[in-house]
Amino acid sequence: MFEHDGREFSEEEFRSLCHFGLSNKSELFTIGFRGVGFKSTFSLGEEVVLLTPTLAVRFSERRFTQPEWLDAASESDGRRICVHLTEGQAKAELEKNLRGWVENPISLIFFQHIKGFSINRRELSLQRLGAGPIANSQRLRLRAGTTQEVL
Repeated sequence: MFEHDGREFSEEEFRSLCHFGLSNKSELFTIGFRGVGFKSTFSLGEEVVLLTPTLAVRFSERRFTQPEWLDAASESDGRRICVHLTEGQAKAELEKNLRGWVENPISLIFFQHIKGFSINRRELSLQRLGAGPIANSQRLRLRAGTTQEVL
């Protein structure tokens, strides 16, 4: 389960989830501009459920661009994406990757809007401290059990 406290999907964003190769991102140098990121979740399991305060929908691997509407939206203010993991290599790889993030959260610096998250109740966070000593640099503080400052 992935949960965040961000905003709802816009109509354009939801439409891009329901198409293959279509993205709502306009810049070619951003993550996710090819329209396949959401579909890649099917490498982890056969079904993906999206729950928000106003949206409840399921996508299945068989027809991954066709949403199936569910009766109940999320009871929380959060937005939730649920994937029932298929046993095997994909699950093992995901667990390995998550352990790697807990051990070294340096990857957080590449995400502009993520300030923190938890993995199996372990808190990881990124704090932007301000300008660095040279032009176009920034000082950052990463926390994942221990604190580390990076430039």
